[in-house]
Amino acid sequence: YRPEHIRLGPGTRLDHGAVLDARSGPVVLSAGCEVHPHTWIHGPFFAGPGTRLLGGKIGAGTSIGPKCRVNGEVEATVMLGFTNKAHDGFVGHSYLGEWINLGALTTTSDLKNNYGKVRLEVDGQSLETDLKKVGSFLGDHVKTRIGCLLTTGTVVGTGASLFGDAAQVDRWVPEFSWGYGPGRSEYALDKFLETAEIVMGRREETLGEAERAALTAAFRATAGSSRAP
Repeated sequence: YRPEHIRLGPGTRLDHGAVLDARSGPVVLSAGCEVHPHTWIHGPFFAGPGTRLLGGKIGAGTSIGPKCRVNGEVEATVMLGFTNKAHDGFVGHSYLGEWINLGALTTTSDLKNNYGKVRLEVDGQSLETDLKKVGSFLGDHVKTRIGCLLTTGTVVGTGASLFGDAAQVDRWVPEFSWGYGPGRSEYALDKFLETAEIVMGRREETLGEAERAALTAAFRATAGSSRAP
């Protein structure tokens, strides 16, 4: 729809059954993007180089990539580079950092049951957003379990690995947390860096010394947080 508002970069692949709908805004697919069958994209939308859209509905106001893998339902969300959402589940009005992996059926809520304004809880502080539609904020290298439920206004710090007995995650998960809920502990730095190196290698990227140093500094800077109850 409205092909004059659609831009396809070099090497873009559009499979049969994909729908690009630019009636409400432009659709831009950068070089090397893939749009698989049964993917419905509503503009305005941007996909960075090498992003693979694997099926599902992508709502307006979404920016993805580079080199993300996305399936399921996404709306009004920013996903920075190398994030993996290869399975079903809804992510809406959210901000996701780099190198995130969302387990199958991970789902965010972006609207309270009473349609009230959303308040964030961050490290013991309450922050008013004055917005009714707010999903989740996930830092770099966050990973979620299968069936993970992120309630309205959830904030998860860099490097946290979300798993636990309860499906619904705490509204605030500190940086480098290993699990959530009563059993939460601190993610060992060496184990975190080892996993990050493996994950980046799967996308033909390298955990360089500069990034390793930055992640180590972030780990040490947040050591006094409440990540290990």
